[in-house]
Amino acid sequence: CQAARAAGHREPVAALAVQAAGGWWLVDATPDLPEQIHRMGTMPQGILLTHAHVGHYTGLMYLGREGIAERRMPVYCSEKMADFLTHNAPWSQLVALENIVLLPFRAGDEIRLNPDLLVIPVEIPHRNEFADTHGFRFRSSSDSADGLLYAPDMDHARWMLTPGVHD
Repeated sequence: CQAARAAGHREPVAALAVQAAGGWWLVDATPDLPEQIHRMGTMPQGILLTHAHVGHYTGLMYLGREGIAERRMPVYCSEKMADFLTHNAPWSQLVALENIVLLPFRAGDEIRLNPDLLVIPVEIPHRNEFADTHGFRFRSSSDSADGLLYAPDMDHARWMLTPGVHD
């Protein structure tokens, strides 16, 4: 690790790029957002936020007029997270100027990102100082399996092993 850091290698903040027909979606707008966009080569079709800890939403700042000046980027987030962003500066300016458009969800909602990609928010046990926390279950209509569950921050690992808790 020390040799990698000395050579300039840096671990990015945890996030997930989900690529599907028609583009890609980003889970969590981390402070590494410009680098993530550069690596993918295009802007995401939308952003899904897991929760209100600074490593998971502060990258939204790059979408403002001082940065990319994005127009109407869809941001999927819980109702509590939407309330947090709407009522706290500087995030409220992104909402007011329509750099981002908040699309609130509740746990269990089915969000169709495109004809082949479905995402279902799953409530996750974690510190909820400012808003609640969600992971996301991604499912493809061509996949018969349960899909992928992305939950970057969780306080109780046993939760994943408890049948019925996350169904």
